[in-house]
Amino acid sequence: MSSAPTHSMFKPVDKWSIVCPPDGVYDDMPAEKYHKIDALNFSTIKQFCISGIHGEHSLHAPLEFKADFYFGQAMHSAILEPDDFDERVMKYDKTGLGPTAEVAHQKLQLKHPDAILMRKGWYEKIMAMRRRVEAHPETRHLLIDSKGHNERVFIWRVELDVDGKHIIIPCKARVDRHMEEFRPHRDAHSVSGMVDFKTCQDSSTHAFVTAIGRHMYHIQAAWYLGGAFKLGKIASIHDDSYTIIAAEKKAPFPVAVYPIDFPSIS
Repeated sequence: MSSAPTHSMFKPVDKWSIVCPPDGVYDDMPAEKYHKIDALNFSTIKQFCISGIHGEHSLHAPLEFKADFYFGQAMHSAILEPDDFDERVMKYDKTGLGPTAEVAHQKLQLKHPDAILMRKGWYEKIMAMRRRVEAHPETRHLLIDSKGHNERVFIWRVELDVDGKHIIIPCKARVDRHMEEFRPHRDAHSVSGMVDFKTCQDSSTHAFVTAIGRHMYHIQAAWYLGGAFKLGKIASIHDDSYTIIAAEKKAPFPVAVYPIDFPSIS
C-alpha cells in the first residue's frame, strides 16, 4: 500500500505546458507535473463525449480546485500515500462552502503547497473512511495484501490516418493503483489489473451502477487499460482487469467493490 509521496498536488497549474515525455511508465511523478503534460487524457475525452462545446471549453478552462476536489485528494492521500500522510496534515478551523471558503482554502494551500489541509471535521471523517477501507476484505486484498504501484503514470501514443494525414496523438493516464500480478480470487490464477478509488454519496449497487454510466467510469477503464496494454503492462483485458472501490463520505462510511466487466470495457 505504501507509495512515494507526490506532493504539491494543489498548486494551480498551466495545463499542457510540458512537452509529452517518451512512451513508458513513470512512478513518483508529482500530480502537478502530470497535469502539465501536453497529452490527451480521459478528462478531456469525457468532456467531448458530452458535447463538442464542452470539449472545446475543457481545452482552455483552468483546473478548478473546490471542496470536493480537496477532500477527494486528501482521501486519496490517506489511502494511497499513507507513509507520510499524518506528517503532511494541517488542520484549520475553516468550514462551509461557497466562494469565500474556496478562496480561503486556495490561499492557504498556496502558502503550504505540500500540506494536506483539513477543514473542520475532515480528518476524523477521513480516518473513519480509511478504517472501513482497510477492514473490508476485498479492498484490503487489493490495496494491502497484493503488490502494486500507486499513482502510476502511463504515457503512450496513438497513430491515426485522417483525410490522408498521418497523426500522432500523445496520451496519458494517472492510475490510482496498478498491479502487474495479483490473484483477484482465492482460486484464480495471477493476472494483471488496476484499482480506481472513488469517494461517493451512495455506494449501493443500484446507485453506483448508475453513477458508473453517468460519470463514464467504464470509458475511463477502457482508456487506462488500453494505454497499459499498449505499453505491455496489462497482459490481457478481462472481468478483473479494472476494479472500482467506492467509499461513502457519510457515516457509517460503507465501502463497496465493483469490477468493470469485459463487455462494459470493450
